[in-house]
Amino acid sequence: MKPLKKRLILLICAVISGIICEILSLYGQSLSKPLYSQKGAERWSQDGDYAQISVFLSDKSSLSEYEIAGIQSAINEKLTSDSLKAPSKDARLWYDAWSADIGQMKLSGTCSEIVTAQVTAVGGDFFAVHPFHLKCGSYFSPADLMKDRVIIDTNLAWKAFGSSDVDGMEIAIGGQKFTICGVIEPEKNNASKISYGEKPRMYISTDLAKKLNSGVAAAPSSTGATGSQNNGIAFTCYEAILPNPVRNFAKERMTTAINERENTIILENTGRTSVSHRWENLKKLHSMLISTDGIIYPHWENEARIIDFDLSVLLALEILFLILPVFTFLFFLWKGYRWLEDFIDAKKEAYKRRYRSEIEQF
Repeated sequence: MKPLKKRLILLICAVISGIICEILSLYGQSLSKPLYSQKGAERWSQDGDYAQISVFLSDKSSLSEYEIAGIQSAINEKLTSDSLKAPSKDARLWYDAWSADIGQMKLSGTCSEIVTAQVTAVGGDFFAVHPFHLKCGSYFSPADLMKDRVIIDTNLAWKAFGSSDVDGMEIAIGGQKFTICGVIEPEKNNASKISYGEKPRMYISTDLAKKLNSGVAAAPSSTGATGSQNNGIAFTCYEAILPNPVRNFAKERMTTAINERENTIILENTGRTSVSHRWENLKKLHSMLISTDGIIYPHWENEARIIDFDLSVLLALEILFLILPVFTFLFFLWKGYRWLEDFIDAKKEAYKRRYRSEIEQF
């Protein structure tokens, strides 16, 4: 086979490989788009000077509301000592949210069927961190005067009411009726389907969770009291959107505030789909398949971890398909350099011959 034909085949293969690499890159970008729960910092500030930090805890190391207040106080003190403050009196420098899976409850709506739903108690600005897609209605917030409002998903709405347009209607929990303020729709991507499942879900405020007295064991208080003694909820997820003027600043402040709690995972969600983060995950890919920390992660974190794994595998494929285009580029660069070198040498020789010829004629 002639050298020119070989080079043409090499060039065609390199172009095809490069196109595949670009397709994989675009597919990776599409995978990360639904991760709205990981983009709280970007929504809060577009300048890149904030970070979203998530703390996941086992049941044994869970947080009480009293301990969360202590964490908030510790963070505020640290930010003040770092000379960071809100731009105005009415503005906030940072915000946070916390949640706990409090188990299953039997619910009923207008349909005769009794529905068992997974219930999550949430506090702080939970729906600012997790802006689940609203099918109808609105979120509840800490500023609401009425604490008896709940949010359900479309799975629960259809089973309890036979419709998803049920905001403003009442749902019964243990004989007590509560108002549905909104209906959320789960994401339709594969990662969400795996992590979220088809189980009906409901979100309630921590005040309502305590009112229902669901019998969930509470987190230990500072005095060692548990359960009905402190009438609290065992929070296993705490999240905050914090200033991050330099790398790892926000995570370090959170780590200090948590104060070396056992069985705790602290993550910086901001930038978790970046190439550098994907590369770090790729180096520990085998450990992403199992969890040995005793922590049960919420569905939004499981969704993010599935996508983390997929993005890491995609990065490996991108690198693989990028090898040939890079090699081809370097090969033709080297060939071009050799051609240019030969061309310059030929010009020099031609100039020397012409110069000698002119000297001889003279």
